Amino acid sequence: MTMHQPPPPTRAQLHEQACVHCGGEDGELVPAGHVYTPTSATSAPLGWPVVAHQSCKEDM
Repeated sequence: MTMHQPPPPTRAQLHEQACVHCGGEDGELVPAGHVYTPTSATSAPLGWPVVAHQSCKEDM
């Protein structure tokens, strides 16, 4: 069985410069929680605060 995984966040998304849902950098971006990126097998993932357009946030 193959599971669909979303693409990893871009650098702009991880630095709160682009919408975590659509990737757009225009318009107002609001806080949208955190995403977590793996580090290594022996350490915990890193948490990143992310932003989204309000309309994208409602679709999440």
